[in-house]
Amino acid sequence: MAHLSVPIDIQGLKVAEETSDASPMLPQVVPAVLAGLLADDALISLDCGAHTVFCARHLRMRGNQQLALAGNHTTMGPGLPYTIAAQLAFPGRQVVACVGDGGFTMMMPELLTAVKYRLPITVVVFKNNSLAHVIYEQLDEGYKEFGLDLQPLDFVKYVEACGAAGVRCSSRSEVRPALEAALHSKRPAVVEAVVASHVNPAKPDKYG
Repeated sequence: MAHLSVPIDIQGLKVAEETSDASPMLPQVVPAVLAGLLADDALISLDCGAHTVFCARHLRMRGNQQLALAGNHTTMGPGLPYTIAAQLAFPGRQVVACVGDGGFTMMMPELLTAVKYRLPITVVVFKNNSLAHVIYEQLDEGYKEFGLDLQPLDFVKYVEACGAAGVRCSSRSEVRPALEAALHSKRPAVVEAVVASHVNPAKPDKYG
């Protein structure tokens, strides 16, 4: 019997994800909104995790924007240090990092460096209290989900204690104002975007 494949409407799927009002919020919503707020010469850095996949699909690059990420090294933690370096090297450009809560907690003391030098960077933390990408790596290998929960942390309180600006969003309607507030801040700003953890970052035909 011949195998019949059902064509997937990738573009339609992306739009449905980006405009979803699901609760908890789909992580795809955040980069889709962010893309429309970035300057044409923005410098963007990504950490390593499920958010990296979602940003790759839903951040629409344009103009002279540039992107930095760990690539095949899949290193967790460099998103924040990348933004610090980029802002020091290009003080006149908008610099934004998208990081997972797992990666951010590895290097979050570096926020003090950004505060010390008054760097107006923006860091978007995808908060799902888990190592979300590894969930599906374990499941794909036939294992049960194990040891991937993170201790919940109030990132807004943490960044405010560091002297940075903190703002939270947990629904699609809150994302744009939260991002705008952070991007317009004259000091380091962190957006805590509360998103669902169990959203498969694998190829689109494995969604659901």
